[in-house]
Amino acid sequence: MTLLPGPELLAELQRASALYRPLAIEELRFLRATSVGVDESTHMERTWAESYRLAEVLRDNGELEAAALQFLEMLRFRPEDAGVHNDYGDVLLDQNKIDGAAGQFREALRFQPDMSAAHNNLGICLSRKQDFNAAVVEYNAALELNPKEPNTRVWLGIALGSKGDLGAAIAEFNRMIAENRRTLSLTPILVTPSS
Repeated sequence: MTLLPGPELLAELQRASALYRPLAIEELRFLRATSVGVDESTHMERTWAESYRLAEVLRDNGELEAAALQFLEMLRFRPEDAGVHNDYGDVLLDQNKIDGAAGQFREALRFQPDMSAAHNNLGICLSRKQDFNAAVVEYNAALELNPKEPNTRVWLGIALGSKGDLGAAIAEFNRMIAENRRTLSLTPILVTPSS
């Protein structure tokens, strides 16, 4: 049985969304007002921070198309910003625009090859396209840069299992559990292959 939100909950979410966006915009207006009298480089950095914050607020508020447009606008001014390419790719991935997202993650890696999050995100795109061999390469690159990232290790295990390497998948899941034993909120149960 699938539980869907009732009309009351949907109406409440729409009301909350309508209230939240003006507050975020008001926060941005305040930041702009307090930037009077500061030097131009400080003002430019504040404006950049405001734009980034607005894009994040839009994304967090579920306004993915508006967030995508905000990130795209930011890339007009800083086309080499790997972080913006990665975040724009995240929004495209949330919209299930896999090819566009993968392109943004590749751009992020072109400007910052050591960005583990972009390697991981590109791996997710490749997994969704069922190119598990290429996804495994990206997940391994991400783990080489950030070996303790549990989510990447889980994605790697899923990709390995999806391409039929169950032993390696189980090993990755066990490694993730062992490395994160203290932070996991459940009693670790190591995965073993069924006989």
